[in-house]
Amino acid sequence: MNALPLASALLAAALLGGCAAAERPQPPPAPAEVPAADTPLDRWLAQAHVPSAIACAVAPDEAPDAVARFQALSERVDTLYRVIYEDAHRVADGSMPVPEAPAGKDWRPAVQAAITAKYQAAMANIEAIRKDLSAYTDTLADDATLTNSVQRTRLLTQFGQGASRLGARLDEAAEAARLMLRQGLSDVSAQ
Repeated sequence: MNALPLASALLAAALLGGCAAAERPQPPPAPAEVPAADTPLDRWLAQAHVPSAIACAVAPDEAPDAVARFQALSERVDTLYRVIYEDAHRVADGSMPVPEAPAGKDWRPAVQAAITAKYQAAMANIEAIRKDLSAYTDTLADDATLTNSVQRTRLLTQFGQGASRLGARLDEAAEAARLMLRQGLSDVSAQ
């Protein structure tokens, strides 16, 4: 009589053991190989944020003027970043238009000067926006619409975090401009 319950227990254990084996987690599949980035600009592009405006975390009704100024700065940062991002793609894939060189002269100095001028213009735009961003954060402390001290602290923190994100996006744009300058000058020298 004991053999039947023992046989049932062994059969149940074997069946449960099979279920447990079927449910055992499998190792994750190996990730698909991503082609290696060839240049620092390619690596930047692989890690870069896709252009998009950075949203303000503060509701417009809480501080209308400060939110409107943040949104205007965010649009300027996004517009500049988008241009640099798209230019970086064109430089990386070789589709960036090359300026015409004067006839009868070595074309390299003219092209290098154009590349350098484009870099300097991008950096001037970045620094102008950075200066306006700094002025914006400095004026937040004097915003008369933020009267409640608890609200003021919360809003200033949120604005500060948003401004930091805008500053980080400007840093990314500056890095891309530097890499485009370096690659562009290198490409011209190699020809």
